[in-house]
Amino acid sequence: MLAGSPLSQRRKLAGFLFALPALCFFLVFFLYPLLVALVTSFSKWDLRNPREFVGLSNYVGLLSDRKFLHSLAVTLYFVFVDGALTLSIAFALALIVDRDLAFSGVFKATFFFPSILSLTVVAILFRFLSTPYGLITLVGEALTGVAIPWQSSFTLAMPLIIMMMVWNRIGFYMIIFVAGLRLMPGELYDAFKVDGASYWVTLRRLIVPLMVPVFLLSAILKMTENFRHFAPFYLLTEGGPGDATTVLTLRIYRDGMESFRMGKASAESMIVVSIMLLCTFLYLRLLGRETEF
Repeated sequence: MLAGSPLSQRRKLAGFLFALPALCFFLVFFLYPLLVALVTSFSKWDLRNPREFVGLSNYVGLLSDRKFLHSLAVTLYFVFVDGALTLSIAFALALIVDRDLAFSGVFKATFFFPSILSLTVVAILFRFLSTPYGLITLVGEALTGVAIPWQSSFTLAMPLIIMMMVWNRIGFYMIIFVAGLRLMPGELYDAFKVDGASYWVTLRRLIVPLMVPVFLLSAILKMTENFRHFAPFYLLTEGGPGDATTVLTLRIYRDGMESFRMGKASAESMIVVSIMLLCTFLYLRLLGRETEF
């Protein structure tokens, strides 16, 4: 069939029409707000008066803004510590499930169940569980002999949120890793068994190298997910105590919706987008040099 035939043209038109709703959704709810935020980041705007163009003043001001720099440090700490813990534990659980033990079905369902819960519900639940008379506090006191002030401790508030996020998300990434393990060629396992390789040698020299594409995908998903989180910090600790858990999303909300400094909030948003793009590029460079999808 020639490329320019009527049937070929109708197929192209049908494909475009099927993709049109998704394209419109992307343009209206993603690209347009991003462009508006980019333009706003170069202006001073309080939602009441017209925008006033200020050039790079908002970006320059953020370089000396201690609150913004602190929120940036808190965000990066959360993104990478939570990401490393979640993916490491999820991969370990996936290795257990992949061995088809008698209890693997129940094991998989037990760890996957928290991931279907709304993060808002989970945050409210952990807020009650970590009160002075909550279950987490009582169990911690029984084990250590000390009543741990999770929500009011400057050093423990963030570990509490990370613990909550790991519990909520390991099941989702465990399923991704299990799917990757099930797609690995069985003949490669057989070849290692014939050579007399132990499980740990097989894991190090076969499983981990072949799982690089899955690690890459999971790392990018987790990184972008962590940069966008708002509800856990707002509902569980409200950014406190002090600014201990004030991440960039919460800082943007306060600058934009509470202080009405939309130009500054938009500049902060653009910096978050830039960091996400940079981290994605670095992931692809470090882990994806020999990766094929």
